[in-house]
Amino acid sequence: MPPMNISFFNPVNVITGVGCVKQNAKVFEEAGRRCLIVTGKHGARASGALADVSAVLDGAGIAYAVFDGIEPNPSYASCLAAAAEAKRLGA
Repeated sequence: MPPMNISFFNPVNVITGVGCVKQNAKVFEEAGRRCLIVTGKHGARASGALADVSAVLDGAGIAYAVFDGIEPNPSYASCLAAAAEAKRLGA
């Protein structure tokens, strides 16, 4: 099979620090009206990050769902499952 030529632009905005999600709520509010939060099974909940993001999204009236089926070094199948869920939700 010949190599595929794929070109895309994917800007990334990295926000870090204690309280960074709540302090940057506007970034989330401007991102859209539906989203899929993609996490592993435990870390996002245990750290409080999922609660912070959920609170900001709830406050902005943004619909969301949580897909917590991503394992360390995610498999292609896990990525496809997350993509299918995002598509199903219209995220």
